[in-house]
Amino acid sequence: MWTKITFSNGALAYSVSRNGYNGGTGPTGPVGPVGPTGPTGPGGTPGGIGPTGPTGPTGPTGPVGPTGPNGVAIQSTSTSVIVTGVVSNTGGGIIVKQTDSPVAKNLTLSNLCQASSFYATSDRRLKENIKDADELPLIKTFDELKTREFNFKNSPDVHQVGLIAQELQDAAPDSLKECFVTTNENSGYLAINENKLIYLCIAKIHQLEKEIEELKTKTR
Repeated sequence: MWTKITFSNGALAYSVSRNGYNGGTGPTGPVGPVGPTGPTGPGGTPGGIGPTGPTGPTGPTGPVGPTGPNGVAIQSTSTSVIVTGVVSNTGGGIIVKQTDSPVAKNLTLSNLCQASSFYATSDRRLKENIKDADELPLIKTFDELKTREFNFKNSPDVHQVGLIAQELQDAAPDSLKECFVTTNENSGYLAINENKLIYLCIAKIHQLEKEIEELKTKTR
């Protein structure tokens, strides 16, 4: 609060004033209106990768894959089996089983049987009475063989070349007939064991080798 004192002295007037004590704080005025929103500040640095969440539930089972190739299982109570048509089996294998005996059985196919290779059982442990074969009967049989051209009656358009079972049977000695020719017990037709024919060739080769050596000896 200000106090003012005035003095009069001639034509001049002097004023003296001094500060009084401050009064008490007045009441707070009303809040002013909110100012406009300021500009967005710069983005902060990315936070670290959070922890991996829990594993989700197992998905449904996928569909069943295709069935693989079936093997050809053949069972019979007879000593041989006849299969009509083409036996085509990749990966499954062919099993010929005799239900009433452990004895190996014959498999007869009336059409094509195709494979990358065929093996004949020949383990020494399965054989006995082993001795050198008399090659003269084999050579005689070889010399009487005749190769023929023909076609099977059920395949008139398919040209074939080979042997006739009856002719091989006549050429082979009695002791070897069953080695080269057999009779199918179901059909009664004759069949040739063509794997055995290689031994006729081996015997003939041995004979020719001896003759060559003899000729070499005579010309020296």
